Amino acid sequence: MRTKLIGLAKLLVALLLLTVLYRQVNVGKSLWISLRHAQWSYLLVGAVLLGANLGVQFAKWFYLLRIRYPDVAVRSALGSLLFGFTLGLVTPGNLGELARALYIRDLNRWTVTGLNIVDKLFNLLIFFTAGVLALLYLAFSLAVFTFPLRLALGALALTLVGGLGWVAFHPEVVKRLAETHLKGSRREKWGVLLEGLTHFRARHSVVMLLLEGLWLLVICGQYYFFLRAFTPAAFPETVVAVSALLFTKMVLPISLGDLGIREGAAVFYFALFGVPRSAAFLAAFLV
Repeated sequence: MRTKLIGLAKLLVALLLLTVLYRQVNVGKSLWISLRHAQWSYLLVGAVLLGANLGVQFAKWFYLLRIRYPDVAVRSALGSLLFGFTLGLVTPGNLGELARALYIRDLNRWTVTGLNIVDKLFNLLIFFTAGVLALLYLAFSLAVFTFPLRLALGALALTLVGGLGWVAFHPEVVKRLAETHLKGSRREKWGVLLEGLTHFRARHSVVMLLLEGLWLLVICGQYYFFLRAFTPAAFPETVVAVSALLFTKMVLPISLGDLGIREGAAVFYFALFGVPRSAAFLAAFLV
């Protein structure tokens, strides 16, 4: 019942945000004019990249599972991924994706959940890093705030990114620290959750970060081709805008499937590069 109420609330927020954005963006029926003049070849490429998007996410998840369970079946890994996607739609911050373990019944659910958390943390790391760098670029290029304040914020953000990067390459230290501070029954319960890190090494972090970087490029590619269907666009500027957009929706997980948040952020960030609001809105909505 609680999950249904949360899902309904997120749906209402999404509809409200989309309605407000639609009225602001569709001035003079600009959305319908853009759709009528859309270049369908670019739309097709963007749609095809959805398969690449899902493929990279599956590759990340399958790779993580095989670190701890070398014999895990492809079908089980894919089923758990899609099961998590479904529950993620109706939970705050897509936390329902942590239920992937419920689909794989022949493996330890706590250990699989631990691996799922690792996957989510790497997602957050790449989105946070790319988003911070994009926002810093915009802050300096647009001269937002005073110069000393920009330097201070930049130093703080880069220090935080560096700290997160260090943690990513030292999973054994994280596991050891967690086990040290856990006592009694809590240590036994959380020990199973942390078991997925037993075989996790720095080389696995490198592979995960490469896959995360590839995933980010695929997402940027989707936005780029959908945007090109409606207006000229440059890929470097698209990467900056999309990175800032992904960071924004990551910290504002308040609508169903991020609808409204994603479109609003796209309109705002792409406008900084002179992209028409209707084109940014349509590209984000299609994604």
